[in-house]
Amino acid sequence: MTQESVINKELYLPAQFTARPATLGDIPIAVDLLNACTMNEIGIKETNENELRLNWNTEGYNLPENSRLVFAPDGRLAALGTAYMVRNPPVHPWVTVRVHPDFMGQGLGTALTEWAFARAHTAIDRVPPEARVSVRCGVSGGFAPAVELLQNFNMTEIRHFWDMEIQFEGDLPQPKFPDGITVCTYRHPQDFEKTYRAFDEAFEDHWGHVSSPPEEGLARWRKWIEDDPEFDANLWFLAMDGDEIAGVSLGYKTIPHDPDMGWVDILGVRRPWRKKGLGLALLHHSFREFARIGKKSAGLGLDAASLTGATRLYEKAGMHVARQYTDYELEIRPGVEFATA
Repeated sequence: MTQESVINKELYLPAQFTARPATLGDIPIAVDLLNACTMNEIGIKETNENELRLNWNTEGYNLPENSRLVFAPDGRLAALGTAYMVRNPPVHPWVTVRVHPDFMGQGLGTALTEWAFARAHTAIDRVPPEARVSVRCGVSGGFAPAVELLQNFNMTEIRHFWDMEIQFEGDLPQPKFPDGITVCTYRHPQDFEKTYRAFDEAFEDHWGHVSSPPEEGLARWRKWIEDDPEFDANLWFLAMDGDEIAGVSLGYKTIPHDPDMGWVDILGVRRPWRKKGLGLALLHHSFREFARIGKKSAGLGLDAASLTGATRLYEKAGMHVARQYTDYELEIRPGVEFATA
């Protein structure tokens, strides 16, 4: 199949099913579909309208071009597919395909995956000629029909990720910060740029990180913060060594599957301050703040094979693995790997 025929591939559906691009007005029905899928796969509702709105409003994401909704003959939303290529260079387009449990086994997942892969091929025009390009997507909890679908497209398993959680019981440990380190609460917008730069540096040696122009990352973060009604600066904490940010713990007081759980969205320590107990201290500080506002538990997501010792850190903090996710990949052009491996 030629490059042109792949890119221009049509979305072929069973009789009476129809498709169109998504709009922001479709968010309520899309959330219902996504939650029906994750309830079927891992037993929880994983998203809400605010989260999906932020996702579809991501700086640089073209929703009309890179989304498709599939409707059943009775008018219900049966499936959706998206292709994300917002980072520059977009060497690893991210594809999401979800089929409502009521409509599985009718070829909708295959049709949407073919369409999404075709969209992902368009990223090749935006990456350096020597760069390796691969499509990536994820499966929740080893869900067998999804795994079979991806294997039929010759995708291979490349990485596991975990959600870890802890229930708060009794007095929570006092954080023990290394000598010379103080903790302060994020101020917006004064701390915006230096916090983003500290985050980006802390994660540059994590698997999958792709360096992109700082101004693009700053624009995404600014839009993300300013568009999010659930953003709460009081749950963003900066570990300071003088005027330098040594580490960050950026939290949220809501998570779709559990209203009593606080969520540590980002926990990162810059390399010069690692292996000194700073990550654990930041985690304990966040736990205590969550408890102070009435949360009964906390959770976070992580790379199960993290080389920075994150898994050991979270286990030491008393957290346990609650769910597993698996990333799959299909190489669409060989070359030099731009992502941290």
